[in-house]
Amino acid sequence: SARSSTPSVVSINAGDSASSGSYVLSVEQLAVPEAYQTATGFDTSDTVVGTGTLVITNGETITDVLIDDASASLDGIATAINTGNPSALAGIITDSEGKALLQIATLDYQDSNQLIITVIDADGNDTDEIGLSQLATNQLSIITPAVNAQVTLDGTVFERSTNAITDLISDVTLYLLATSPADTLVELDISEPSLVAEDLLFSDVSSYFNSATGSVIFTAVTANNPNAVLYSNAFTLEKNQHHMLAITGLADAISAAIATEEYRPVATESRLSILHAAPSTSQVDVYVTKGDVSLENSNPAGNNIVPLVT
Repeated sequence: SARSSTPSVVSINAGDSASSGSYVLSVEQLAVPEAYQTATGFDTSDTVVGTGTLVITNGETITDVLIDDASASLDGIATAINTGNPSALAGIITDSEGKALLQIATLDYQDSNQLIITVIDADGNDTDEIGLSQLATNQLSIITPAVNAQVTLDGTVFERSTNAITDLISDVTLYLLATSPADTLVELDISEPSLVAEDLLFSDVSSYFNSATGSVIFTAVTANNPNAVLYSNAFTLEKNQHHMLAITGLADAISAAIATEEYRPVATESRLSILHAAPSTSQVDVYVTKGDVSLENSNPAGNNIVPLVT
């Protein structure tokens, strides 16, 4: 699992191969996506511009948007871009003289904060100012210049062209949502889940094991299938206590409850056992992950539990 101490500034999503670790980060500048506009206005949004193919490149993502006779107008081109390209958003505005202008904006959280648009123009000339080729980025006006994101990770300053940064921590995506408040560092923690009960049969109780204390996330899955999550939630474990987690319920209504037992381990430990009391599932595996924040506040998917694997 992955945790951000300030998810309103940086959210984090860790992939299956992310290694455990702790980091501190601050966000000095968010990336600003670039936006473009046709250099000249058209009489109306129904004006035919031309046909051919728009080749839209954003970082490593290249998308061909076909513009045929049915979509050759300014309106049709905007619709085709919005339908066929995940990296851009197109719209039409009217200027002070009543002319229609096509605007194309780079969407946030893409590979890059800039687009490169080249054109395969049906009129045979891909670089002139007539027909579809007038929508190539070298023919468009920039109305919002791109600005790179700037972050400091563990004391080192990095600059990136996107607010979705994938190359600072292996198999981890950092989603930049806001700049950091003054003199505030965001703490990032990545924890690998531990398998604490394997192939636990219905009505069986696992052996006791030592556990982290504080807020701990338990995830019960179908045995040998880490992606088949039956139940996941956070519980608080106290030091110097024995606990039992009981997994109960039927079919899709699996739940769990934790109880404190009378006998105690040494003062610095918490010990736990698992009771499998959900008859609709013959065997379960149970994972435990340290989790110091609420489940809904640690990554952009709104869920502190990422797919758990051993």
